[in-house]
Amino acid sequence: MIDYNTADITFYPKRFVFKEIRVIVEFEYTVQNYFRTLYAIQFNIVSKKYEINVNFYSEQDSKNTTGQIDLDSTSIDILRQAGDDPNAAFRSGVRAFDFENSTLNVGYRKLAHPDFPNDPDKFILRYTDDRDSIEVAATFTEVGIGEGSYQISLLSGVNGRVYEYVGEGLGAYEPQIALIAPEQKRAFSIGGKYSLTRNLNVQGELALSDFDNNRLSSLDDDDNVGFAGNIGYQTNFKLSDSLGWSFVHSGKIEVLERDFSPFNPYRTAEFTRDWNTKFQFQEREVFYIR
Repeated sequence: MIDYNTADITFYPKRFVFKEIRVIVEFEYTVQNYFRTLYAIQFNIVSKKYEINVNFYSEQDSKNTTGQIDLDSTSIDILRQAGDDPNAAFRSGVRAFDFENSTLNVGYRKLAHPDFPNDPDKFILRYTDDRDSIEVAATFTEVGIGEGSYQISLLSGVNGRVYEYVGEGLGAYEPQIALIAPEQKRAFSIGGKYSLTRNLNVQGELALSDFDNNRLSSLDDDDNVGFAGNIGYQTNFKLSDSLGWSFVHSGKIEVLERDFSPFNPYRTAEFTRDWNTKFQFQEREVFYIR
């Protein structure tokens, strides 16, 4: 049983899990920060000797209309300069304290940074409950253990979460806001199958992907487009009609460019383990022969 709210998987006694059994969990999720449009086109041509299929899929976020987030001119400029680098898509989380809605804010005051005491642009934040000494409010983002300078404070009796400065590289939070860029995903594929003889079939497919991580920026667009293709055959010869024996053989060659971006994994979960392809994108192109 899968509980999607808590991300828990419960195994019941009807199906025992032994050490020889490997459990594989696959899941999908969608983060929709913008209004998104989606359309797909598909058609097939089928005859006695051949089959042809063509597919086109497009999914893109709006550049102008947001759903769950609001972008001002400063945020848009940051995203335009960030390109495809998510580490560059941050803006300061420090803002003016809203005294009219003070119950929605935790107040901080600015102190000189211990490593840069003479630099007015470098400062640290310290929580204060003194209304007269409050200077700013702040939004913090988790950046990873050892990557931030703040941690969640253990103060009690505060209406809201409080963060405290613990030193450079000693925390997991920073007073900054991660900006989400609108994306675009498109894919086109054409494939077919042809019967050369009654016992011999050949098939192949060519796919093209266009994945733009940041529609607001033209930077880093040289890796948006990638292609992949495969060609193969299958034979089936009867060896004995009375015994029902047949000889079946197949082969397939796949070409996968580094910039090709499939929408979903199209191989089995064990493929990477069986063929040791964890670092498959270190080279420009990858070939698989099966």
